[in-house]
Amino acid sequence: MAFWTYQVSIGSRHVVVSAPQVGLPPTEPGTPRSGAGEGSAEERSSRPEPLPPPKPTYTLNGIVQGVGSEPFAVINDTIVQLGETIDGATLVALGSGVAKLRRDDDKKEIVLKTTK
Repeated sequence: MAFWTYQVSIGSRHVVVSAPQVGLPPTEPGTPRSGAGEGSAEERSSRPEPLPPPKPTYTLNGIVQGVGSEPFAVINDTIVQLGETIDGATLVALGSGVAKLRRDDDKKEIVLKTTK
């Protein structure tokens, strides 16, 4: 195993430090290391882009319509009223056994149906 040897001055003391060669080769003092630890530009450009996080899934557990009150949905075991948001999606419509959600980052609606 090869070692790098450095002479370090701390105040009036001079110290010699040895360390195993790992990563990038040493540079001249005062020379910045661009992209240290990230590989060469060619290596960085050949790396695949990280995958975006998966979009959440939604389950319509039920719809409750009371007398004299606004209906609400139970989505992913959470009570959600019209206009409220759950996991990045807003409840925009409720019907008979159907709830429509719209995600902030998506133009299309998500239609949920109760299972029987």
